[in-house]
Amino acid sequence: MAVPSETPRDALVTFLPHRLNRQPVVVRGLTADELWICAGLSAAAGLVLGLLLAGLLAAVVVAQARFGVPRDEYPVNALEFMHRNDLHGRLVVSFNWAQYALAALTPNSTVAFDGRYDTCYPMQIVDWHFDLLFGPAYTRRYRVPESGPISQQQALNVGQPDLVLVNRRQDQPAVSFLRNHQDWQLVYQDGLACLFQRRSQHQSSTIRLRPELSDEIPAGIAEWPAFPDRHGRNAFIGLNNDAQSLQPPQRLIVNVP
Repeated sequence: MAVPSETPRDALVTFLPHRLNRQPVVVRGLTADELWICAGLSAAAGLVLGLLLAGLLAAVVVAQARFGVPRDEYPVNALEFMHRNDLHGRLVVSFNWAQYALAALTPNSTVAFDGRYDTCYPMQIVDWHFDLLFGPAYTRRYRVPESGPISQQQALNVGQPDLVLVNRRQDQPAVSFLRNHQDWQLVYQDGLACLFQRRSQHQSSTIRLRPELSDEIPAGIAEWPAFPDRHGRNAFIGLNNDAQSLQPPQRLIVNVP
């Protein structure tokens, strides 16, 4: 009678337990070979997904750079109105819009206060600016003693500004104050912004300014950087490429008593 061989053709030893003829489990039921296969498939899937997300992100960035500035968040329409009607001079503007106005209106206009805050402006200027925007009812903020009592008028006295541009949504106390002020005339309004001109300047203008008043919120996207008179690559250096055009925009300089 023939005795069966203990070593079959596949070189497995038949009398050993079955588990000794298999690769050992390394992680969560996976052998070393299976673990490498899973790692390779995961890396491939991650690479494909990463490329898709990178392409989507690049498309969003390109779209933002192409389309520019949302008109329902920045006073693009108000600045275009200023440009069409040749309105320029010293401007008091809502804090969140000051950097945009500073860049867009230079060199024809200056701003009374901007995002450089107390690094460039005395604290009295800071306090008076927010007094105008927030009104006397908002007292939960620090003010230096030199600023005196809260007064919305102080910001309109310093430097004798010609124009005031405020956010209708956020700066309602300033809007109400200026609407009822005998020295200021509302010349532009939309659902986002209000532009006031000093009444004496408005009445003395040789060109009769026709106010544009609306409650409609501006829609659409203005091409970046949304400057009313400068576009594209030369927007930040003006029409001339001389050294003077590269100087930083001037701002309102005041002497605080």
